[in-house]
Amino acid sequence: MSSTSVTADGQTIVAAGGLGKRFKLYTNPWHRAFEWLTFGKVARHTDFWAIRDVSFSVKRGECVGILGPNGSGKSTLLKILSGALHATNGTYETTGRVLSLLELGTGLNHELTGRQNVLQGAELLGFPPGYAERKIIEIEAFAELGDFFDRPVKVYSSGMFVRLVFSMFACFEPDVFIVDEALSVGDVFFQQKCMRRAREMLERGVTMLFVSHDTAAVEMLCNRVIVLNKGQVLFSGDTRQGLAAYYSLVGKAVAAERAAVAPVVAAETGEAPVDPAVTAEIERLKQLPWQTPDSTDIAGDGSVEITGICYQRDDGSISQIVERGGWIEISVRAYAHRDTGPVNNGVAMYDRIGTLIFAVNVLNAEIEPMRAKAGEEWVTRFRIKADMEPGEYTLTIGASEALPDAQSMTGWNQHLGGVHFARLSRGGKIAIIPRPDNRRRSFGPANLDYRLTRVPLGTTS
Repeated sequence: MSSTSVTADGQTIVAAGGLGKRFKLYTNPWHRAFEWLTFGKVARHTDFWAIRDVSFSVKRGECVGILGPNGSGKSTLLKILSGALHATNGTYETTGRVLSLLELGTGLNHELTGRQNVLQGAELLGFPPGYAERKIIEIEAFAELGDFFDRPVKVYSSGMFVRLVFSMFACFEPDVFIVDEALSVGDVFFQQKCMRRAREMLERGVTMLFVSHDTAAVEMLCNRVIVLNKGQVLFSGDTRQGLAAYYSLVGKAVAAERAAVAPVVAAETGEAPVDPAVTAEIERLKQLPWQTPDSTDIAGDGSVEITGICYQRDDGSISQIVERGGWIEISVRAYAHRDTGPVNNGVAMYDRIGTLIFAVNVLNAEIEPMRAKAGEEWVTRFRIKADMEPGEYTLTIGASEALPDAQSMTGWNQHLGGVHFARLSRGGKIAIIPRPDNRRRSFGPANLDYRLTRVPLGTTS
């Protein structure tokens, strides 16, 4: 169902209760006819529930990300909320005008020009007379189509198509904006422009439901996320925890798929000779003043436990404070509760507003991931040059499964991780302070290596 009034306080804009959508699957077209002829008394179909028992609510001005692997029910859910599909059971309510970018181009007349499609679209969506005419200049400027705005849509490239549809919907000022992957298409400059417009819409109080496999965009835009798996809600809450749940879910699926075709690796036998220098380093590491990491926000299956973190500057002092441009070594101690592997340890650094500034892991350094046995303990040291803006930075530390990649020179996929063994979103913190002389080589969050030259051209008359 749909309603124009959801709650008495007017703050809840979208509400869903026990939503479910069932599709009937037939192996043969005649089976559908047979059911129809028997008035459904004889079933010849299999029930497939795209979503089942999905409940949530969204307040005014919130952006909620909908995550999940392919086939998890994301698009089905959004189509129900936008009115494109009817729910099999459950209820939903929305307030205000709902505009959805589910399948770009749906509803456009390819024989009409971009301008004509905007005018016709406003009429079909029920906007009052004259509304589109007042918005047409803004839409034309945002789309940046030039002369093509007055040419038939059938001659548009896919990028032009995206520009027209997003510009039209984003400028129509909806109360609820439903977006399915639309911000991840088009050239990078238009993507940035879309992201800026999305943030402006949220600041104006627009409510947004956002589906995307671009997790960086989800983290930037969304207040919280809902993770779907096989049509049911697996997680609902904090964005970073939701992303961790999503990564773990996708990683398990990929790992299972690859395990089915991966060759069996023979177990290693024998022990390497003990190096006295290595023994001395192990003893030194054991004596470090280890801190217990903050496990307030923890995710993972518990195969690996992060038991300690330690910070050391280049002068040998133990400190979480380092001057800008100085080096700091972040050591992370881990323990395997069961046979695990291959393990990829990593650290990610976020600024005060939660923007990812830097992240690195074992695979980035082209180090072979280890296979840990139950009871085994190890330390991963990250030596990082703290050449960033002075301030406090939080550290996310963790261990996840490294997945093989036949296309990689090192044999491991650096971009796609498997199961999260342990992920501590608030595992640590460092503070970067200015140099004593306050000199700096650059401005901004990152100090990129650069070369600067100046060539005098002489005096002009």
